[in-house]
Amino acid sequence: MASRSLGILDGGDVFYLARASAGLDRYKMDRRPGTRIPAYSAALGHAMLAHLARNEQIERLESRPRVKLSERTLTGLDALLARLDQVKKKGHAVSGGENAYGLRTLAMPILDAQGCVIAGLSVTVDAMRMGMPTFRDQALPKLMRLTGSRSSRAC
Repeated sequence: MASRSLGILDGGDVFYLARASAGLDRYKMDRRPGTRIPAYSAALGHAMLAHLARNEQIERLESRPRVKLSERTLTGLDALLARLDQVKKKGHAVSGGENAYGLRTLAMPILDAQGCVIAGLSVTVDAMRMGMPTFRDQALPKLMRLTGSRSSRAC
């Protein structure tokens, strides 16, 4: 069972446009269309933020308070910027319990024809179901096909 989410950046938040959820109801995570979560705390946010110009990354990260949602949540600006650099280099973001215990998430940006980020797509599974390497091996090729993975530029 997995959940899939489509979102956009709105200021320092991820704004959910669509969510298909299956089997993760026990986590009581509300991600219905129209829901917002802090972009700094989620793989979906990291996937999109990583493809913005540095000054825009900083502006969006500084636009809201950053609090720890778990012991794994990055809140320091330097740590977040370093994470965004890694995400940009890899082309995808991962989360293992950074904003919700017991879940693994893999996210990729959706880019327009000019290589600018316009949205993001993520898939989330129960961490008890599979380890991160297996999850990445299974989910990444599918996300790459769905997002039309290609190189980006700072827009």
